[in-house]
Amino acid sequence: MGVKMWFAWDLLLAQRLFIFKLFELLQPFFLKDILLIADSFGENADLINSTPLVEYCIKNKFKCKFVYNYNNKSFYPISGVTINFNKKNEDFMPCLFWTLLRTHTLVRSCTFLSYFDEYFAKNKYINYVFSQHGPSLLKDIGLMGHKKDIYNYVITSSEIENQIFLDKNFDKLQLIPTGLIRYDKLEKKEHNAKNIFIMFTWRKYLNNQNYYASFYHEKICLLLKNKSFINFIQENNIQLTFALHPCIDRIKNLLENLQTLFKFENIKFIYTREISKYIGKSDLLITDYSSVFFDFAYLDIPIIFYRFDYDRFTKKELIFEGIPDLKSKDKYIYNVCYDENEVIEKVKYYTENNFKLEKENKEKNRKLFDCIEKGKCCENFIKFIDKTRSKNE
Repeated sequence: MGVKMWFAWDLLLAQRLFIFKLFELLQPFFLKDILLIADSFGENADLINSTPLVEYCIKNKFKCKFVYNYNNKSFYPISGVTINFNKKNEDFMPCLFWTLLRTHTLVRSCTFLSYFDEYFAKNKYINYVFSQHGPSLLKDIGLMGHKKDIYNYVITSSEIENQIFLDKNFDKLQLIPTGLIRYDKLEKKEHNAKNIFIMFTWRKYLNNQNYYASFYHEKICLLLKNKSFINFIQENNIQLTFALHPCIDRIKNLLENLQTLFKFENIKFIYTREISKYIGKSDLLITDYSSVFFDFAYLDIPIIFYRFDYDRFTKKELIFEGIPDLKSKDKYIYNVCYDENEVIEKVKYYTENNFKLEKENKEKNRKLFDCIEKGKCCENFIKFIDKTRSKNE
């Protein structure tokens, strides 16, 4: 069995080398007229997709192709534009061979398999752009496993974020301060009910134990079963929407089990792919380190940061980088809590004040997006790409 596996892997490597070599030989002879947009094939999350850029390109007749995982329900097919990719087939190159030959810019919200990253980093015909899974601040998510030599460019949103990349030895010319592509889709929506949105990010320590026995699950249960919290929610007719992180919602029957566990009408559990339906209709966000907070900050929706396991686990047991200096970044955010009673008091405060965000906290939000023009992230990104292409031609 071991010999067969070794042979299969060796054959796969040989096939990849052949395809890459053939691609390298053919690439100079093809017109470069395609903007290729690719998103995470693992996460079924509509917050990380690039469909606003696809829609902008179609509307403005800017040639593009959009490759997506056919299992990802947050993406949708567009005739003549979308390319279906089956993640079970880990070889990305064969299915996109002819498209890549004509690609001038590759936009990616999450990294490819490492051998693709290294290949595109060395390719002089393709600009490799990292559009970010989420902005880099609390988790440095844009820097996890990503080197400055991999990408030609990285999309950023603020001077604060630019400095984070510069501190990691990125060059200033690599930064595209147009704001994340998805921001163009964010807007507040009219709603009658009071809504609180809850989402916590993944933890490494969840990989090695049963989810239901984890400290993570325990702390979430304590909050959602706190009598003071639940009584207040019900008395004020507040709807709680709890979004499961994509790594967690893969646990079989978890959503159904949670809905059974918390048997009161004011709470609803949803999959990550549904997030965008609720952001504009939410009045408050409770999160920990999730980059979803940027989407709420963009709309000036109050945020409470609940770090229920900050002092219990080491950096290696948590998913995010930058934890040694995490508290130094608190100056950029607000309402940081370490105890569930602090969270509940903040919820009561904002409810009693009609979920109005304080002036000083609005100013903090503004600084997280001070490089962008609202509603023009896609437009300014395309202008940047056009300018870059004209320089290279």
